[in-house]
Amino acid sequence: MSQDSQGAFLPVNPLDELARFFAGLTEHTFLQEFGLGETPVVDYLSGLLARFFSMKAIQRLHVKDRSNDGDELQAVLAVADELPEGMARGEVYRHAGDLALYWTGLFPEGLRRMGHRRGRDALLDYTVEGKRSYLMASHLEKTTEPGQAEVLRRLADDFELFALGLNKVRREWERLPADLG
Repeated sequence: MSQDSQGAFLPVNPLDELARFFAGLTEHTFLQEFGLGETPVVDYLSGLLARFFSMKAIQRLHVKDRSNDGDELQAVLAVADELPEGMARGEVYRHAGDLALYWTGLFPEGLRRMGHRRGRDALLDYTVEGKRSYLMASHLEKTTEPGQAEVLRRLADDFELFALGLNKVRREWERLPADLG
């Protein structure tokens, strides 16, 4: 329980606690390892970790004719390519970039395993598609969300750096005692 300004005890929201955990860990890792203190980018990455903690967020797009893999990048890209210009298209490309960065950074071993199975994603280069998706999203959101567009452009330009950073974040949380991580 946490205490509000009047002294009353409020229940702790586990999702808020998780978001704070990822924010601290991401900020610390990127600052220590890379000297990167770009708050909007680091905030975006810690938000991505908190959002994707639940597989429902990864599978948030309902895509027709997709395999049982709710995170199939090819299906998300197909949806983005078919949508008319506009904000929704930018959101779908951003989600595709997030998926690519999440898997490339946090679970590269999962991508290697995916390459050995059949499916549309087996032939994709997640780094190339992630960079492309973030770049598309940054162009589509430039007029409506200029701050967000700058972050997405930075993610596109230095995708590999951020994937490496997320991998270091994962290694840090794996080193934490079980009762903390």
